[in-house]
Amino acid sequence: MMYLRRLEMHGFKSFASRTEIEFLPGVNAIVGPNGSGKSNIAEAIQWVLGERSYKAIRGTRSTDVIFAGSQKLSPMNIAEVTVIFDNSDCGIPVGFSEVAITRRIYRSGECDYFINKTPCRLRDIQKLLLDFGLSTDTFAIISQNDIEAILMARPDEMRAIFEQVAGVERYQISRSEALRKLEKTEINIVRLKDLRRELEMQLEPIAKQAELAKQYNELMQRYVSLQISLIGWEWGVRQKRLQKLCEEKMAWQQKLRQIEGEMEAIEAERREVERELKELEEQLAQLRERSVKTVEMAKSVESEIELVKQSQLHMRERIEVEKNELKRRVEKQQALQRRLESVRSRMEELAKLVEEYRCEHEKLQGALLTYNAEVEGKENEIESLRSQHVEVMRVIMNLRNKTIDCERSEKTLQHRLMDLEKEGNEIEGQIESLSAIVNQLEAEISDIAHSKDELQKRLRVERQTLATLEREIDELRHRAGALRELLSGLKARLSALEESEAALEGVREGPKSVLMASRVGKLPSVYTLVAHLLNVPREIELAITAALGSSLEYIVAETIEEAETAIEYLKRSKSGRATFLILDFIRPRPRRMEVEELLKVVDDDSVMGWACDLVSTEEKYKVVVDYLLGNVLVVKDMSTAKEIVKRIKDRIRIVTLDGELLIPGGPISGGYEMHSLHILLARRREIEELRQRIHEFETKLQSCEQGLRERLKEVERCQNKIEAISGELSALVEREARASAEVETSTQRLIQLKTHLELIEGERRQIEDELKNIASERNAIMVELQSLEAQANMLEKGIAEAITCLNELRIKRDELHSHLSEVHAKLAQLSEKFNATRSEESDIVNQLEEEKQRIHLCEEALTSYETQLQNLQKLLPELEEKQRQLLLSREEAEREFERWLERRKELLERLERIEMQAKEKMQAKSSVESELNKVEVRMAEVRSESEELARRLIEEFNTQPLNALKSAEAVGQKQTITVELNELKMKIEQMGVVNVGAIEEYERLKARIDYLAKQQEDLEVAREDLKAIIRQIDEEAMNHLIKTIADVEHHFQKLFANAFGGGEAHIILTGDDFTESGVEVRVRLPGKATQSLMALSGGEKAMTAICLLFAMLSVRPVPFCILDEVDAALDDVNISKFANMLRQFSKNSQFIVITHNYGTLEAVDHIYGVTMGDDGVSRVFSLSLEEAATRLSS
Repeated sequence: MMYLRRLEMHGFKSFASRTEIEFLPGVNAIVGPNGSGKSNIAEAIQWVLGERSYKAIRGTRSTDVIFAGSQKLSPMNIAEVTVIFDNSDCGIPVGFSEVAITRRIYRSGECDYFINKTPCRLRDIQKLLLDFGLSTDTFAIISQNDIEAILMARPDEMRAIFEQVAGVERYQISRSEALRKLEKTEINIVRLKDLRRELEMQLEPIAKQAELAKQYNELMQRYVSLQISLIGWEWGVRQKRLQKLCEEKMAWQQKLRQIEGEMEAIEAERREVERELKELEEQLAQLRERSVKTVEMAKSVESEIELVKQSQLHMRERIEVEKNELKRRVEKQQALQRRLESVRSRMEELAKLVEEYRCEHEKLQGALLTYNAEVEGKENEIESLRSQHVEVMRVIMNLRNKTIDCERSEKTLQHRLMDLEKEGNEIEGQIESLSAIVNQLEAEISDIAHSKDELQKRLRVERQTLATLEREIDELRHRAGALRELLSGLKARLSALEESEAALEGVREGPKSVLMASRVGKLPSVYTLVAHLLNVPREIELAITAALGSSLEYIVAETIEEAETAIEYLKRSKSGRATFLILDFIRPRPRRMEVEELLKVVDDDSVMGWACDLVSTEEKYKVVVDYLLGNVLVVKDMSTAKEIVKRIKDRIRIVTLDGELLIPGGPISGGYEMHSLHILLARRREIEELRQRIHEFETKLQSCEQGLRERLKEVERCQNKIEAISGELSALVEREARASAEVETSTQRLIQLKTHLELIEGERRQIEDELKNIASERNAIMVELQSLEAQANMLEKGIAEAITCLNELRIKRDELHSHLSEVHAKLAQLSEKFNATRSEESDIVNQLEEEKQRIHLCEEALTSYETQLQNLQKLLPELEEKQRQLLLSREEAEREFERWLERRKELLERLERIEMQAKEKMQAKSSVESELNKVEVRMAEVRSESEELARRLIEEFNTQPLNALKSAEAVGQKQTITVELNELKMKIEQMGVVNVGAIEEYERLKARIDYLAKQQEDLEVAREDLKAIIRQIDEEAMNHLIKTIADVEHHFQKLFANAFGGGEAHIILTGDDFTESGVEVRVRLPGKATQSLMALSGGEKAMTAICLLFAMLSVRPVPFCILDEVDAALDDVNISKFANMLRQFSKNSQFIVITHNYGTLEAVDHIYGVTMGDDGVSRVFSLSLEEAATRLSS
């Protein structure tokens, strides 16, 4: 079940500080003394749910909901309220388990709305909550005033209450939307009718132009068809010429192929000779290469023979060298053996001496160790005495340092005493100065508050002025927008009429052709249409049209020559006929005196006057008007016309305002016809009227825009004033804040200074005690210092004696150490000699080993050289035989090379004869190719012409050449086609300028008219559908309201009977017509007659109203319901019944009850207390039932 989980308020009315109230399902009660701000909680919820009437929440303007300040707290500039709904069951379709709705207002009047911290509009919040009975018009929030409103409601007001319960608002919104759509549909239907009428008037002249354009298109189609045939004929001629050239080309190509065949045979023979020549060259190259290789091999064998001889000589020399080397190595081996024996004898002597000196060295080392132990013992004794002396001296130094520290501490403490006395005097002066500053700042704050009040008054006045100006600006902008929209429509209409006027729509072909030719310069003179000369008032347009008839399309010319020129043009261009009025020829028609006399006795209201006097024109064209209308009398109606006809026998024409034309003794014409001639007059008159209206509206728009600019300047000035005042106010607020902060700071500083002064006094007393303790400690240190100095003197004497004994021992030890060093040096010298001798022995042994190896190597090399010498002696005869064979092979190769050279010469001579034949054939081929190239050039020229003709057929006429050729063959010879083309060209030129787009324009207008007719039909159907929807909405709303009243009555009867122990309750209609009747509540208490609510006692009325409210909640339940002191008029018995209703209905809805009654609290599940402190701020806290009872009793 969705319920109100939490309410957050900040700056709303008396809740200046941020306040949060956690509500739980069931019944929640809010208690507290009067004036503590309980009802502000209900109003905060009502306000955040979208309440726009500030009277409903006990205010007059928007800023009344912002905390206004108190004696201790300054006003706030913002108020914010947030309600958080538990949406675990997804009752609100937003996809969140919690829905937070926030409303925030600023002191400036600006208001912000949020859903889950996302900015939104008030309409979005109302739409979100409407389906759940949480709008401000439902019974989710019920106060004591709502109870009184129900009791005092008239039948029509009671009906409105039941409509709220029934949710008729939703139907009313749908009905309003349908009515708006219906109104727009009606407007669109009217616009479509006007547009269709205007388009149908334009369709007739366009139809004539379209017919002419169709004739023109037919001629052009025939003309194009003949052009295609002519080009097809030319293309066919070129195709035949191209075929002949192709045959000639094939003959030359055949001759060229024959020559090329002969050239290929010659080329084959040449290739065969070249191939043989190439093979011959390869054989020659192989023979040449073989000869070279034979020579090289012979040289190589000769070199090998020489090398073998040299190698034999070298081997013999190496054998001799190796024998000498072997002899020398043997002799050196014997000498090294003798030297080895001598070295080993010396080594034995040196070993004996080393042993003797080693024994003496060991004896001296033992004696030295003894002396070292005695010296070390004496040194340890001296070190111990020195350590004792150092320790005593360290203690002495510490005591002396302590003495110095005591003296230094005494000086420091004495200086500190002086500083503390000085600092105390300064602090006392600061305290006096700060007290004066605080007094001055408090006076300044009082002045600032007065200035703020004055500025706020000025700011309110300027904001009111600004609001007034903004309303005026909105009105002016709306008016300017309406004027712009109206001007846009008028200008569009004027543009359409001027285009029609410029295109001479509605004018016959002949006059139109003359006027258009004059405009484009085809005719040198300027011509004017009679219809364009006249300025006719609206009321006599039909009369003048009937009187003039086709004369409206007469053309006025200055001279007869101009008329003849135009007539010649019409004949030449075959553009129709036209009638001309020559200014030099025409004369005005004289008026009959008897007619003038008759008009004097006829009623002036019935006779409008002579037509020529009722219309206006330029002075030069006055004679034209007199000529055409001089004998035309305009009367009001047919009866007047008949009266004048009876009295006048002259041939004048009489025309009525309805367009009925009478000629005495002649015909009468009348009836209705919407002719284009009337359009000529009406269009010019409408153009002038539109120009005047556009000028008037533009003047009004300029005036409106000027007023808007002036208001905007005033707004800017007002905003500058507001900004300046706000700046001054902000500056004052900042000054006030700074002054308050300075007062607070100064007060804190005073407290700190006084506290510091007390601390200084305590520190001074502590320093005096420390000085006494330091003096006592210094005396004790001096006594201990004298004892320690005596002990230090005794230790210094013992150290001196020990040092003398140590010096004697060190002298003896040094003598012994010197002798030991001599022995050690001699021993080292002997050891070094022994080691050197032993190294020498090792070197000799190694040398002997090396000599043995070298002797062995010499013996092996000698054996190898002797073997090689024997092998070389065997190889020499073989090489000499090989050399002889190579020389014989070389002679044979040279003889074969000469034979191949002879063959090569024969082939070269044959190749030269073949090339001569090829050259002759190449010259013949060039001649044939030249002739072939000429044929191809002629073919390219013909093909290019043919392709150009084909391109023209395809691109310009979208026709294939073969189709064009067939068309040309069907038509006949070229001369026939050319003659017909010239005739068609003359006919087309005689038609003059033809509006080919008239066909498309006619189709477009026709389609547009048909489309508008279909749209009009659709809109009329939609209009009927909307009317049916409105009837259905009214019927559904009525049925829903009837059902709601019946359901409420059913629950009301049950609740009423339970509350009063019987009786009856009814909800009745006050009239027969349900759509207009009101609703009245009547009850019958047990034992009493039926009566209205006003006849009940106070408690009975309150209980009955509560029963009715709960009955309404039964029919249309809400997620939560706030009851603000609705139990105030109930006695204890009714309180118990009220509590039972709360328990019963809390199963389906959450209740928040604001009450003073302890009996109501017995039915609640959770209690919250509200209190207000001295600062004027409301605070909320949870209570137990006992605490709530105590607060209520107090």
